[in-house]
Amino acid sequence: MDFKGTPVNMIALLLVALAVCVLLTLFKRKVDSNLPLLFYASLLIFANFSDRQVNLYLFGGGLLLAFLVRFEFMNRTLAQVVLAMEILVVTGIAGVVLSGVFGLTFYR
Repeated sequence: MDFKGTPVNMIALLLVALAVCVLLTLFKRKVDSNLPLLFYASLLIFANFSDRQVNLYLFGGGLLLAFLVRFEFMNRTLAQVVLAMEILVVTGIAGVVLSGVFGLTFYR
């Protein structure tokens, strides 16, 4: 583990803190919140202005799930499955960002 307190690393840690807030919102089943969309917008801005990249499939799938979980036409079981997948994707993205901050190379 090699942590350097650069501005990019500090912004990445703020992005992880936003991911934790998104996870808390999703665990409370507040699916009509705009916080996941704000998270993906800030992640897109962070990835464009820094040298760190997030897997495109992880980002795109998570954004699609964030839009899909807001629809009300799904039955309860499908909504819970989509919500669980959204929680997993946000956790995965937070793990990827943390691996970039601490210099871990288990996932790239």
